[in-house]
Parts: sequence; C-alpha cells; structure tokens
Amino acid sequence: MTLFDYYKLFWQRAFNFTGRSRRKEYWAATLFNSIFIFIFLASIFIEDHSISKILYFLYVIFILIIAIPNLSLCIRRLHDVGKSGWFYLIGFIPIINLWPVALILFVDSEPHTNQWGEDPKKDERIKIH
Repeated sequence: MTLFDYYKLFWQRAFNFTGRSRRKEYWAATLFNSIFIFIFLASIFIEDHSISKILYFLYVIFILIIAIPNLSLCIRRLHDVGKSGWFYLIGFIPIINLWPVALILFVDSEPHTNQWGEDPKKDERIKIH
C-alpha cells in the first residue's frame, strides 16, 4: 500500500474504534494532515485579511473534522500494541502522558492475533520468514 492508500484508509475507518492500525497508517495520516494544517497556517498570513479570515475558519473546520477520525486511529493504534483504548486517557495526566504517546508513535505491532484482531502485518511477516 502507498502512503496515500493509508490516508484513504484513515478516512474509511474514521468512526471505527475497533480493530488494529499499524504505524504506517498512523504516520501517513499524520503526514497528510500536517501538510494540510501547514498550508492552512501558512496561507493565513496572506496580506488580504478577508481571505486570511476565511482560511482561518477553514483551518478550524478541518481540525474539528479530523478530531474524531484521529481519536479512532489512536485507539486502533493502541489496540495494535496490545493496550485498551482507555489507555489513551493517560495522555491527559501530566508527565505520565508520554507513555501512551510513545506507544502510539514508535512501538511495533504485536506479532500475533490479540483481543482486538489479527496482526495487520501478518502477510508481511510470512514473506520475511
């Protein structure tokens, strides 16, 4: 799958809080959403203030639109490393909040089926071995 395919998957599974999502899916969504956010923020500084206000409004709308899909992706990512989606709430506790972030960003998938589904890298692991 290409990065764009993973980004399409991000939108197709926007309201799916079950199952697992691998790091590639998380990073593809983060990359594309960051590019869009950068474009919005960079264009806000246009000299024409009426266009700038419209672009800022679109930026806020975009952030609101991606909020739920991003939450569902983070929960699926936690499932992928063997943690419950409720583990995401630890992110709101100062200092301790780095643990779920590290899991979401850097830890590899559990190499077997867990309670949230099959290993999303199953086919790749078979090719390697």
